[in-house]
Amino acid sequence: SHKIFDEMMEDIASMSVLGVRIVLVVGIRDQVDARLDAMNVEVKYAGLDRVSDPETLRVVQEVSGYARSRVEGSFARGVKGLARVMSGGVGIDVVGGNFYYTAQPLGVRNGIDYGATGEVRRVETEKVRSHLNNGEIVLMTSLGYSGSGDVFNVQSEAVAARVVILHHGRIVLDERTGGIEHAPAMVDIMLRASPDQDTLAAIAGVKSVESIG
Repeated sequence: SHKIFDEMMEDIASMSVLGVRIVLVVGIRDQVDARLDAMNVEVKYAGLDRVSDPETLRVVQEVSGYARSRVEGSFARGVKGLARVMSGGVGIDVVGGNFYYTAQPLGVRNGIDYGATGEVRRVETEKVRSHLNNGEIVLMTSLGYSGSGDVFNVQSEAVAARVVILHHGRIVLDERTGGIEHAPAMVDIMLRASPDQDTLAAIAGVKSVESIG
């Protein structure tokens, strides 16, 4: 709901003002599924991975753009209470774009063509760290881009897992949006994207605020 979204953004903005370095990975799986259902388009998964045909990718692009716009608009209005005083009453700086990670296609696996579904190829660690050091929130979405300009639908959990390991951080889910309910599947995706003990440690304190949807 709008109320839950506003509460989440307020919490994240307040943490940023208090000095927490935040990479916000926006998940849109439920919203994409709902849009496809409304269009009478089959929602196709193979295990935990979405099969992204051209129509599905177009919906992912539309929903991702809307979600990003809502997040940026929310941070533009700043924060309330003591955090507002600490921030000088101005908005929270948030940066996003196509230059924080590159993606590559899943391709054909076990006889299944995943279409435009992709995976993280490389995270641009120094670019992310530079913005975090400037006190900015780094915003990432499920849209990943290859060096040749191809667009891929990448699982937000996989993006979060790759980023958090490189920055020795913690992955935080939001129980208000069902994040805790979906945690087992999300953990499986994260461990597949970055299968090591550091990932387990990063996931260990799962509690509040990672994704929309």
